[in-house]
Amino acid sequence: EAFSDCLALNEVKLCETISDIGDYAFYDTSLSSYTIPDAQTVGDYAFYGTNIETVDFTEITAVGSYAFADCDKLEEVNISYQITVGDGAFANCDELSAITLSDVKDIPANVIEGCPKIVVIEFNQITELPVAENGTSYVSDKPLLNEFLVDYVTSVPDDYFINNPELYSVYMPSLEYVGDRAFMNTS
Repeated sequence: EAFSDCLALNEVKLCETISDIGDYAFYDTSLSSYTIPDAQTVGDYAFYGTNIETVDFTEITAVGSYAFADCDKLEEVNISYQITVGDGAFANCDELSAITLSDVKDIPANVIEGCPKIVVIEFNQITELPVAENGTSYVSDKPLLNEFLVDYVTSVPDDYFINNPELYSVYMPSLEYVGDRAFMNTS
């Protein structure tokens, strides 16, 4: 909670020896610009509600629950390292249009819940598409989603991509099974 609720805080430059960004570290600040070396972990709610526009880490090992949730200006996420991603890590980011988690093998069902402008989703290493406890998909009803890329998924559950009118490209080279209405109301 180092800078939590510091409403005027908009820029941070941290030294290279910082390895962990703790829970609630920049929670609900005006942070829009940051220079942070590749921390090992980003704690729960660490950047929640900030003005961050991009997330790009290459050496991170864990992103906590809701770490970047409610970041209304977040447009792109690119994490190219094997990490653990917490529940709702990027949820409710109104401007998020592209997310790439290259080496993540397990994605929580609500990781991008409430992100209406998502256009491209790339989760290369997952082997199973995440489904919420109530059976819903995190990618259904995304009106702008047009590209979905995963390498190792073998099945698509019922109703998974339903109501994605702009979805025109799905890359799943290992696909063996497609459920009922999986692509209903898509391009």
